[in-house]
Amino acid sequence: MAQRPLDALLDQVDPMWPLLQQWIAESPRLVEVLPVERREAITALIALQVTTHSTLGALAWETGGILLDHGWLRILGAASDRMQDGLLAWNGVAADSVPNLIPQAFMVSQREVWKLQQDMVRQVNDLPPGTSIRIRFKK
Repeated sequence: MAQRPLDALLDQVDPMWPLLQQWIAESPRLVEVLPVERREAITALIALQVTTHSTLGALAWETGGILLDHGWLRILGAASDRMQDGLLAWNGVAADSVPNLIPQAFMVSQREVWKLQQDMVRQVNDLPPGTSIRIRFKK
């Protein structure tokens, strides 16, 4: 599979970001969108080879990550100073790696993320703020 260039990955007609912004605005929890450096976003989107029409592509292109409920749940974006890693680093993917070798752990639907956020807030409420939790999704 040939690697698609950046302009082929940027969906100008129907990007997912406006819908994500709507969900963020409607969330009953505090949601903080971390800023992204364009260089990091470009690297992430090209390595992932997903378009900004997808949730994953929108997160990589538009955010450095998202903190939900004061950081109880962190959704990875391209990268941010406020998170230890971005999508690529956390999954051990080099920026120049072959796109079809990217782990399936990236493929999580938005419904799963929002439900997980609600469940986790209930389950980890007794942990001190700032406690790091790693989540790995199984097939």
